[in-house]
Amino acid sequence: MTEGRRRNFTEEDDLALLRQALGGRPFLQPRVGILAKWDALAATTVAGQNFPRESLSGKTVSGRFDKLVKAHREHVAEAGLLSGVSEEEDEKTTLLDEIIALIDDHATRLAAVIDNELRKRVREEEVSLAVRRLAMETLSESSEGRQPKKRKETELKELLISLKEQEMADRKATREAEALRREQERKEDREDAARGRQDASENMLKLVGAVTENILAIIRAQKSG
Repeated sequence: MTEGRRRNFTEEDDLALLRQALGGRPFLQPRVGILAKWDALAATTVAGQNFPRESLSGKTVSGRFDKLVKAHREHVAEAGLLSGVSEEEDEKTTLLDEIIALIDDHATRLAAVIDNELRKRVREEEVSLAVRRLAMETLSESSEGRQPKKRKETELKELLISLKEQEMADRKATREAEALRREQERKEDREDAARGRQDASENMLKLVGAVTENILAIIRAQKSG
């Protein structure tokens, strides 16, 4: 069955897509080459056992993923307005909760980086303007035969000291953010490893159960014969 003949996603389709998305995390990739990531995820999803579709494009997968995330955000927002209402979480809800947490955390870190760069540029422009202003005033006083005022020298020194202190503070903030990012990645790796062990254990139990059932069926057949 081709993608063109089957347009509607089933609950199992969504679960398979979300499992692959959480594992590969193409939604955290830079815009450059992101479609190739979704194409790869689509191919992996289609190749999965019991997946009903024979063909699926990265664009379709990405669109469905965005729709699921948006719908879940809206559902959570509505549920938050209903006090005292508890909901039993299923696998789909759990997957979407984890995915949205990753998206929001990534967006927060990216916004912090952009904000830091903007503040750095503004500060550099302000320093550049102040230095040029002091240089012009000093040059003007020198051309008039007056000695540059001590105040301007002090002001320039204080400006440079302030710039150095701010630079050190920015470097510290960057190191702390990087340490936090690495710790978050280690935590996510541990969670992925634990999830993999749990899946392997569940698959083994299913296999043992199937083998046991076959053995029992053979024994029952021999007894009845």
